[in-house]
Amino acid sequence: MRFQRRLKEANLFPWNDIGPMRENDGDPTAIRVDPVDFAGRVLRWGWNLPDRFSQPHSKRVDWDQWRDIPQAELYKVVAASVDISPDFLTDDETFSLKLARKLRLPNEFLKRYRIAEAKLDQADDGMATVDGDHVRLGDFARFAKARSRNWSLPDAFPPAAASEQAPAGAKWPWGSYETELLKHLAAAVEEFWIKYEPGKPLTAPTNAKIDEWLKARGLGSARVREIMAQIIRADDAPRGPRSRS
Repeated sequence: MRFQRRLKEANLFPWNDIGPMRENDGDPTAIRVDPVDFAGRVLRWGWNLPDRFSQPHSKRVDWDQWRDIPQAELYKVVAASVDISPDFLTDDETFSLKLARKLRLPNEFLKRYRIAEAKLDQADDGMATVDGDHVRLGDFARFAKARSRNWSLPDAFPPAAASEQAPAGAKWPWGSYETELLKHLAAAVEEFWIKYEPGKPLTAPTNAKIDEWLKARGLGSARVREIMAQIIRADDAPRGPRSRS
């Protein structure tokens, strides 16, 4: 009964609207549908599919086209960053995380989109939107490779232009040199001190707060955490209890 119900529902859909159809052994009434196109459509209907069934995100990026596209909507750029074809929505759909989950897009896509969306147009290391709701792929490449993230990108993903490798004044003295401890150090600066405002004591984090945060990131040595908190502390940051006056 379940099969018959699904077959009846599927037969009502004009499959030629989402992909090419082929006649099955010369029978014009029997068609073959691409499994990925099929999955993308029926998941939108709320069907459950086996985990091993072809998924909408199994289509890879057409890099012959996308390596020459300078900018696109954020969700398309994030999709390309995890090598998922950015064209997973139909023309009449608007992107949302709810729809992305419905289409079973992987957790790495969801994570990157949430972080990137939260950082749009921020002054520190965010990406500036262009033409309303687009971002430049080169800006995203710089954003993805920031020390606090270091996301992997497909080899064909357009790199940041030389002038975009880091925001002005944001390069560390050690250049491209990297260690796990330096990643923790840079992440702590970004988390706590970028937004510090001299003269406003409440914007200055305590060493104890930084210690707790570094410990939660997996940095086990209390001595190393203490040294890091001291190194990144602003020279004019207040000591002792914070006053709201």
